[in-house]
Amino acid sequence: MHYLLLTFLLLSIFSFSNAQTVEGSRYVEWNYSPAIGWNLPIKKMKIGALSDELVNYSNRAFFYQPLALSYYWNRHWGLDFIAQFSVLNHPDRERIKLSQYVNSTFESDNFILNESHSGGSNTALEKVLIGVVYRTEKNRFQTTSRAYIGLSSFDIGWYNAELKQHDSNIYKKIDFAASNKPIDAGTIALAISESYRFSNRFHVRADFMYSYFRSNFYITESLENLYTEEVKEIIHSYKRGVHSVSFGIGITIDLLYSTKK
Repeated sequence: MHYLLLTFLLLSIFSFSNAQTVEGSRYVEWNYSPAIGWNLPIKKMKIGALSDELVNYSNRAFFYQPLALSYYWNRHWGLDFIAQFSVLNHPDRERIKLSQYVNSTFESDNFILNESHSGGSNTALEKVLIGVVYRTEKNRFQTTSRAYIGLSSFDIGWYNAELKQHDSNIYKKIDFAASNKPIDAGTIALAISESYRFSNRFHVRADFMYSYFRSNFYITESLENLYTEEVKEIIHSYKRGVHSVSFGIGITIDLLYSTKK
């Protein structure tokens, strides 16, 4: 889903810029603005349950922004596209913590026959955004304000284990499964950047962004007795608004600049 969105947004920007050129626009400017930074939560998505370990999204995470293009049709107004990737520090912790939970809870009465789980990943696509840009510049200092819409995307893992009760033929199955995966949540964001132009083509920049999306999924924790077919379930709901801020630093490179008639 997010790869299709990336393609669509880039094609939209190029189509818009070509239309402006055909209509006789006198001003064309393209910028490339990579960055790195840190995401911090205002209101967290995770709920403090063991099922949190399956959500491949971090409330606090380092991010890098390798895709960031801006198109300006005059000196102040333009379109902006960014894609940010977050870095997760412990991609295999779901397996470790859930395995510890199963062992500590059931090993006194059961043998753990096998476990299986989704593979961990230390990188998750977090934000793909497109928005309107307004900037001002004075004495080499530039202030840029942005309003975005887009997606926040992340995956959800799974885990299950099979148990055999001591001195009996009773088997049990433990399962953690999500209602839907991956997650693509509609996102709105507001951002402001302060930069300093130290040459005709290069700026150094500091960024601040506020973003919001609403997660809408749940994870079911189930324990099934395979002999009696009795199933006990606990539903962990993640239907909540997620507010966060991010701070970043980067550079801006002027790729193309033209004021031809």
